[in-house]
Amino acid sequence: MTNEFGVFCSKLIDEIAKLEEHLRLVHAQFKGAKLLRQSALIDENVITMQIDWSENYNL
Repeated sequence: MTNEFGVFCSKLIDEIAKLEEHLRLVHAQFKGAKLLRQSALIDENVITMQIDWSENYNL
């Protein structure tokens, strides 16, 4: 394995791990939002507001 290929593989593995964590969080957030939307349908005192927060947001 050449050094360049090794670096590529290492970076690819790191990025895949980040993607897996991102997908896990997205799944958990959608599941939670679905439960809250269902709650708002049966309770007049509950509203839902969806806010999209970018993990990569920089000022």
